[in-house]
Amino acid sequence: MLGISNNFNIGTGLKVLMEYHYSGFGASDPKSLPSLLAIPSYSKRIQRGDTQILGRQVLAGQVAYTFNERWNGSFEVLQSLTDSSGVLLPSLSWDFSERMSLQGALFYGYGTAPEMGVPQSQFGGVPLTFILKMSFYD
Repeated sequence: MLGISNNFNIGTGLKVLMEYHYSGFGASDPKSLPSLLAIPSYSKRIQRGDTQILGRQVLAGQVAYTFNERWNGSFEVLQSLTDSSGVLLPSLSWDFSERMSLQGALFYGYGTAPEMGVPQSQFGGVPLTFILKMSFYD
């Protein structure tokens, strides 16, 4: 994995991050995943978490901004470099006290959807998901 990041000081701080991920272990074609998963040694490596991506190459980017001491937000993109699929992830955090925070995040996958259970793109099968998380601190 190769990563590069830079912080830009605009207002209270704009942070921009970019990363490139390459996995020689990943599937070169998403359509080949079912046959690869049928190989016990490959399936075992996936179950162990030996890879963070199922494909070979992705580009990740994040733009984050701290609005004030209580509010911050970010927008992330995970883009496949082998097909036109990806995931968009906007999020917003509110630290409403020193002991509690609330975060909301939306996952939006785009790309060709699976056909008959067979992936057609690396991220086209990611469902639209909203997560709301409340955290309590001691």
